[in-house]
Amino acid sequence: GFTTGLVFPAMADSGADKTANGGKNPAPSQESLVLPATLGKIPFGSQSYAEFKDINIIPDSTGKTVSFTVHIYNGEAAELNLIDYWVTLHSKGGTQFSTRLVSNDREKSGIPSKSSDQLKFYAHINDQTNLTDLVFRFIRWDFSQPNFERVLGSLTVPDSYKNVTP
Repeated sequence: GFTTGLVFPAMADSGADKTANGGKNPAPSQESLVLPATLGKIPFGSQSYAEFKDINIIPDSTGKTVSFTVHIYNGEAAELNLIDYWVTLHSKGGTQFSTRLVSNDREKSGIPSKSSDQLKFYAHINDQTNLTDLVFRFIRWDFSQPNFERVLGSLTVPDSYKNVTP
């Protein structure tokens, strides 16, 4: 099994009562939310996009593991069938790394019209590959292409990327 620490939005607690109900449900202030940084969006279809965020590299026993989240918004009139799309991960030098979904996301099959969902991926990479060496590609399977992949867009990790939004 694969285990990784996931970063969830966190709220700073100032200790002050933020609500009228005795602090049982404190309202988060804009300053207290810590959100994963977005690498960028890849538009596809006429109204849809895939947004890559929360990218981490974790050392493991055989090299490193990259984990990342893809937020997909389906703005089309019909359900988006997830079996038609995939994410590939490469180094800038051309090495392809096998991407996998975390177990909780493997059963997801579609995204209804005008809604979104998130998929968490991971990939084992070698020790020599760093975050800024990575190229994320959002693809649609297309059997008319030589490698069956139509690249809808790709993103690289800039030197300035930090995993949380300041």
